[in-house]
Amino acid sequence: MQLSVFRRLSPKKQHQLVATMGSLLCERKTKNFLIYLYQLDGFYIELFFFKESGEFATMKPFDNLDELAPYLEDIDLTYLLN
Repeated sequence: MQLSVFRRLSPKKQHQLVATMGSLLCERKTKNFLIYLYQLDGFYIELFFFKESGEFATMKPFDNLDELAPYLEDIDLTYLLN
């Protein structure tokens, strides 16, 4: 599936696809949110949940690899230097 097709789907269908076909890659926390990063075909989806309540806030699909930067900061690559 292409990102443009995913974006045209209803929010309910988007959630279903992420839940059934998406691969959870990692998570991160901000001051107000828990954010889960999924991959689906050739693009990524961030699911934002309010930290205090755990309720779903929003979804952000993207295919720009620069937007993965917040996750890359937490990956330890020192073993590659040996």
